[in-house]
Amino acid sequence: MKLTVKDRIKIYILPQLIRVFLIFGINIENLVKISSLKKSIMLAQANELGEMKEEKAEKSQNIYAITILTGGIFMLAIEALLGLALKKRGHNVIFIIDDNALPIHESKKLGKEKTWDYQSYSSFIFASKFFKNLKLKYIPLSTFIGKEIDDFWFTKKGLNRYFKLLY
Repeated sequence: MKLTVKDRIKIYILPQLIRVFLIFGINIENLVKISSLKKSIMLAQANELGEMKEEKAEKSQNIYAITILTGGIFMLAIEALLGLALKKRGHNVIFIIDDNALPIHESKKLGKEKTWDYQSYSSFIFASKFFKNLKLKYIPLSTFIGKEIDDFWFTKKGLNRYFKLLY
């Protein structure tokens, strides 16, 4: 599946342009008011947040975090900030992003069934680009399901048992 030209511009081109604005000290305050630019601005600012000094914890841990709303910029920002804080303390944080592996997704709304796959795909591309810009590790959920990690099997049945997923 391919992103539309409009979404490719928002995810790959506009963030670079906004970064140039930030580098030259151009005020982007008015750009934030344009709702269609919010994700692009987030991606541009993520590069700056990803450049941080790490402090080692006494005991580093592997932490796997399943994102809640990959298309929702507020939740994604909160999860990313928590991940950055854990990473700064020396932990190995890996986000698990739904790449349409499960039949549920926040963008799947009744009456819009034809766009479900594209919306999930677009959300996955945005979230993965955001985490990449922050220099946070991530893996798609589809590659994670069925792997044994820390004595826990992540299968659809296991996820349903622990997280009460309904489908």
